[in-house]
Amino acid sequence: MTARTQYEPEPWEAAIQAWLQAAMDKVGSGIPVIYANQSAPRPAWPYVTLQPVSVVDVGQGERALVDEAGGAPTDYEYRVDQIKRGSVSVKCFGFDARNMAQTASMDFKLPSSVETNRAAGLSIIGVDGGPNDVSVLEDEQPYRVMQLDLAFLFSLRLTEDVGSIQEIHADGTVGEAPVKVDYP
Repeated sequence: MTARTQYEPEPWEAAIQAWLQAAMDKVGSGIPVIYANQSAPRPAWPYVTLQPVSVVDVGQGERALVDEAGGAPTDYEYRVDQIKRGSVSVKCFGFDARNMAQTASMDFKLPSSVETNRAAGLSIIGVDGGPNDVSVLEDEQPYRVMQLDLAFLFSLRLTEDVGSIQEIHADGTVGEAPVKVDYP
C-alpha cells in the first residue's frame, strides 16, 4: 500500500471547493479555501476550511439493465444510479469571517452558482446550520471564526458488464406441433 502525501478529494468535494472559492473571491481576492484537518501548514488569515461531514443515500436508487450497443443484444451493462445527500462544515477564519460565512450561506442561490454547480453534477440545497460564531480568545488574541453547515445533493453511478445470452437451442412441442429454436 502506498501512503498518500496529499488529500485527494472526491469529485463532489472538488466541485464544492471550486464553488466556495468563487464565492470567497466575491468577498475579497486571495481568500484560499482548503480542506480541514490536513497535515500541511494553514495559510495566513483570512482563509476558509471545508470538511465533509456526511454522505447518505436518498431512497433505494435506480437499477437498470442497459444495452449500450444500441440494438445488438450482446453486451449488457447493469447500472445502479443513486442520489446522495451530504453535509459539509465550512469554517471562515479572519476578521471578516462573518461576511465570508454570510456570503457562503447565500451565494449558492445565485443563478450563476446554480448553473456552475449543476454543470459539476452538484446541487447545494441549503444551510443545515449557522452561520455560528465560534471565535476563540488565545493569549488575549481574538480569533474570529464563523462556522456553517451546507447540505447538497449529487448522484453516483456504478456499472458492471454482465454480457448476454449468445445462443439458444431448444426442441419441444406446442400442443402437438414440434418446435425447434436455434438462435442465432
